[in-house]
Amino acid sequence: MALILTFLGKGGVGRSVSAIAAAKQLAQQGQRVLLLTQDVGPAFDLLLGQSLGATPQTVETNLAALQLKSTVLLQQNWEMVKQLEAQYLRDPFFKAVYGQELSVLPGMDMALALNAIREYDASGAYDVIVHDGSGDQASLRMWGLPEGVDWYFRRFKQVFQASQFAKAVTPFIQPVAAAVFSNVSFGSEEY
Repeated sequence: MALILTFLGKGGVGRSVSAIAAAKQLAQQGQRVLLLTQDVGPAFDLLLGQSLGATPQTVETNLAALQLKSTVLLQQNWEMVKQLEAQYLRDPFFKAVYGQELSVLPGMDMALALNAIREYDASGAYDVIVHDGSGDQASLRMWGLPEGVDWYFRRFKQVFQASQFAKAVTPFIQPVAAAVFSNVSFGSEEY
């Protein structure tokens, strides 16, 4: 598991400069570093001295960097959804919807960024991931989303299991769920 450093804050406070400096320092110490930015303007490229794309590219020894582009991430994730759907459903209904048709809805930028960070972490290719992100309240809430969703799931699962409705539908749901999920592997990763 990589060390994940995120730099958040409003524009003009030195967030990107700090993220780049930290990434370069860690790379010089021998750490394999991935530097990610969500900045869509030219400032980050100018500070780094190199134009970034949507895939990691080597900046210097032990340091790779990329710009998280929400539209590209959305298309990649949509293709994975379609592959899973085709694998588990006889007649996938998303096959005729293409990632290029989708638009990035409010909040999706951070969700896609978090998922990308999770995937780069899971790759094992990096010791440190440095994220240069925005610092608004929505971003901070998104960083807390995994913990919050986990709490809601655990809490409402208890409430649902204790309800009369759950007691009435459980005998019907369990056989269907067992049949649907019998061949699905969710992995053994802990978050």
